[in-house]
Amino acid sequence: MIEVKMAIDFLEEFQKKIEISGIDNFFSGGKSRELISAAEEVLGNKFPESYRRFLERYGSGGVFGMEIYGIPNDDLNAKGIPNTVWLTRIAREEIGLKDDLVIVGDAGLGDYYVLNCNQEKSGELLLWNTRSQQGVKDLASGTNFEEFLNIKLNEAIESLEEE
Repeated sequence: MIEVKMAIDFLEEFQKKIEISGIDNFFSGGKSRELISAAEEVLGNKFPESYRRFLERYGSGGVFGMEIYGIPNDDLNAKGIPNTVWLTRIAREEIGLKDDLVIVGDAGLGDYYVLNCNQEKSGELLLWNTRSQQGVKDLASGTNFEEFLNIKLNEAIESLEEE
């Protein structure tokens, strides 16, 4: 239960930062637990609790230059970004993404941010380089989805302040 409370508290902080900064944001809207469970079943993964909470509250979307993939609508088979189910399935079939990884964002130049759903390292965020034989690498040791969201939001706010 502690992990759930931390995830909710973190998302409250995330929302407050968005509101205080006045930064442009777009989210598809929260999704039901049943739909999130169905997405997990389709992909054969159990999402980390922090990502499940993000999906429940926001669905998918982002802020000023940062997009988080998720579940944009009730059609898990809908083609296109930001549908994490569709994109992860395509990447597994066509590019060889490992079964315990789920794509949650575009890192640019063909790279993706992926969540490790492996039971031992669940929640770790990794960088998947689709052009390299090395494949997946840590962003920073132990970086999780919550830290990733915080880092990306701070980068977006800093970019906005520089303009």
